Amino acid sequence: MINSISEREFNNICIDYNQRLNQLDAIYVQTIDVYLEMNCSVKATASYLHIHRNTLLYRLDQIKNKVGLDARIFNDAFILKIIRVIGS
Repeated sequence: MINSISEREFNNICIDYNQRLNQLDAIYVQTIDVYLEMNCSVKATASYLHIHRNTLLYRLDQIKNKVGLDARIFNDAFILKIIRVIGS
């Protein structure tokens, strides 16, 4: 379903977020990828990345501040997923 989004629609919704996300350090991109793969589970993501829960929450806050999307909110997480699938 995500792959059926047209380039025009992607650009209208996601281009600014995608550019900001691409400017982040690789650790933040990895964090968001794992967080989304783990179905937005803080516990599972922290365990997989071998980091403390608070470290993960700090990274998610940094992503929110730098990109403008809060991965803990479903709609924002969905936009991040679209960006990671189509924009990468």
